[in-house]
Amino acid sequence: MAATALIVAPAASVAEPEPDYVDCSFKVKKKVRVSAATKRGLPVKITCERPTEVIAALDLKFGSKQEYKWMLLHGDGIPGISNGSPVKLQRTAVARARLTPEAGRFLQRYRRSGVYVHVAAQHPEHPERYRDAADRRLVTFLGKGRR
Repeated sequence: MAATALIVAPAASVAEPEPDYVDCSFKVKKKVRVSAATKRGLPVKITCERPTEVIAALDLKFGSKQEYKWMLLHGDGIPGISNGSPVKLQRTAVARARLTPEAGRFLQRYRRSGVYVHVAAQHPEHPERYRDAADRRLVTFLGKGRR
């Protein structure tokens, strides 16, 4: 009787299939100038295992001086530092993660700023949602400042 219970339990869990998530990998430069990331965007070469829609986003390094000052400047709600549009890809594509003009002026004050690059893929069941498809990578943004 115990053997029957063990066989039935896995069969019940198999009945609910999980959605197929897309795994991606990406390559990005380790250092880039703030002005280039603001004007043209940071090129991110993304490779996925199957066709999907992806987006590349930027985020300040947690615990850095820049992240702390950005929070102080925006007490009501912290705006994102990048804007980008989704890119449809078959296997490989280049997405451009672009700094907002406000974030570009802010990061230009600092000589070096740590910024994480995230790649998110479209959720298979909810096309309006995106989920992380790869690990984040740290990129150093080079500005003009002396801080």
